Amino acid sequence: MIKRECGWYNSLSNYFRQKYKERLFKIPLSLPLTCPNRDGTKGRGGCIYCGPSGSGTGDIRPVETQLDDGIKRGKRAGFSFFMAYFQAYSNTYASLDFLKKEWSVVLKFPEIVAISVGTRPDCVDKERLELLSSFSDKREVWIEYGLQSMHNRTLNLIERGHTKEDFERAVLQTKEYPLKICVHLILGLLGESLKDMIETARWVSSLPVHGVKLHCLYVEKGSKLEKIYNSSSVKLMTRREYAETAVQVMENLREDIIMHRIVSDCPKDKLIAPEWLLDKNASIAEIRSVFKIRNSYQGCAV
Repeated sequence: MIKRECGWYNSLSNYFRQKYKERLFKIPLSLPLTCPNRDGTKGRGGCIYCGPSGSGTGDIRPVETQLDDGIKRGKRAGFSFFMAYFQAYSNTYASLDFLKKEWSVVLKFPEIVAISVGTRPDCVDKERLELLSSFSDKREVWIEYGLQSMHNRTLNLIERGHTKEDFERAVLQTKEYPLKICVHLILGLLGESLKDMIETARWVSSLPVHGVKLHCLYVEKGSKLEKIYNSSSVKLMTRREYAETAVQVMENLREDIIMHRIVSDCPKDKLIAPEWLLDKNASIAEIRSVFKIRNSYQGCAV
């Protein structure tokens, strides 16, 4: 293994700089979708931490309008290249005709060089993976699977509606296609220890995945977790606790795994707690501080 500089982690921004010679501006997109954990197929109301807009922007405008506005925002900020991120709800949970129509809109914009589609591991099949793969000769294509934890007891507790085994099947099926796989993990889930979270990181590292997003458990307005938080002694991580946990998780992820995110985002008007999430720069600085104290880097424990 290459001895990395203290504090090094394989960031998405560095990956894009190496590939496209500059950073990419990510445009979050919302489609009029749902998921099987909301429409009654597996549950109602979604996972306990999920708000009414399904972790998305809540934008109801046509996707072409969302993309056009996003590109204008990015260009004003000095960006030239863009990633279209289908974020809200489960973006493979619709008819093939609908998905092809909406995903194809991206091809109207030559500045968009990458597509990312967020979904659940129980919402993919051969036909949807083949359709998404049909874009891979025109754009870099990522598929993002929400796992959150490898522990089925935790997945049941957060009402996730799928299992560790569902996730593994989806990843092994997806690896047969020219798609890059990103995995979402939530740190600080109810009942989980540091050992549990490190076990999840090491298990994810054993699978053919290309990227990871780390999130801190937070309470969003309108979520089931809000009611639990208001009526019990739910303990959320402090910024320092999160930084120490995130660093140890990254130490146990392969160094080739691209870190798409190392701390959560939540708009101020949607966030109940913890308030420290509103200062993302301070959270990243805390993570860097912990790396320095531990004299470590991503992958050093693998």
